Amino acid sequence: AEPSKYRGGTGIWVDFPSGALLLDAGESVWGQMIRCFGREAALAKLSRLTCIWVSHKHADHLLGLVSLLHHRKAPAWSKVLVIGPHTAFHWLKSCGPALQRNYLFKHHTHLMRERATFQEFLEPLGITHFRSIPVHHCKDAFAAVVAHRDGWRLAFSGDTRPCRAFIEASKGSTLLIHEATFESKHHKHAERKNHCTISEALDVSRQVSADMTVLTHFSQRYPHFPQELAEGMKEKEGEEGSGRGGAAHPVIAFDGMCVDFARLPEYPAIMPKLSSTLEAAAASEHT
Repeated sequence: AEPSKYRGGTGIWVDFPSGALLLDAGESVWGQMIRCFGREAALAKLSRLTCIWVSHKHADHLLGLVSLLHHRKAPAWSKVLVIGPHTAFHWLKSCGPALQRNYLFKHHTHLMRERATFQEFLEPLGITHFRSIPVHHCKDAFAAVVAHRDGWRLAFSGDTRPCRAFIEASKGSTLLIHEATFESKHHKHAERKNHCTISEALDVSRQVSADMTVLTHFSQRYPHFPQELAEGMKEKEGEEGSGRGGAAHPVIAFDGMCVDFARLPEYPAIMPKLSSTLEAAAASEHT
């Protein structure tokens, strides 16, 4: 989805006690970090970044790479592992040798075959399993499934049509983050663009049976909140079980959102209020 006034490019920061993982690096990620944390705190967080995983070659998932690598201040021996498509490798290589000293690049298909790389970069974070799964979008597009020694499991769809391989690999995840680019009435457009509708993403969530589902990557035609989701939340507000976050009660991503795994059950309950707030913001812009 193209960035808009209210939604930047994709970037999901996963914090660990000993480092951090970034899933996708849209062109606005570094700017968003500064706005959220302040410049000094953002630089401190960036110095702890261990791995950047890029799902595919489109700009809203890739263009922030150079800024992140350029601004990261860390010892010369402390490189970032970049996992991504072939396009990302060639683009970074064209940026010159100075930038190349800051990272080690591995294509998605190479990572799990290279145990030494996994042990050096990902095991220190407590990651026991990291898999990139080919999905139905553009050429060389992938989803990610990450498992941690503390028992949690994170699945991120990247951009894709509903994908059986991803569903199977994601089953039982603690947190599912899935793209829901279009409202369900635009299913033909979603098929042409190789994206998911909201109803398709929720169907994936039902099959995965994740503890919580976060929907993201909405088209810029929905600058605040997709109406389909807003109406569904109004209908379900106050329902028994509204604190659970599966397909029946998804959570909607927004820029600057922070998710604490220890508080996952709390998030679905605040979504109707968030919807109302964003609807009010939209109404005020037209008055």
